[in-house]
Amino acid sequence: MTYTIFDLAKKNYQRKLWTNEMLQKLMIKGKLTANEYETIINSTYNK
Repeated sequence: MTYTIFDLAKKNYQRKLWTNEMLQKLMIKGKLTANEYETIINSTYNK
């Protein structure tokens, strides 16, 4: 089974293995979109 970065990030965030800051770094690197980030953290992204 192949996981996308989104799936991996969501799973690890829910398990409290990854933080908001870690997800933001993925966004900066272009691995996550702002919409995906908001979906994972269940909140809006504020720059």
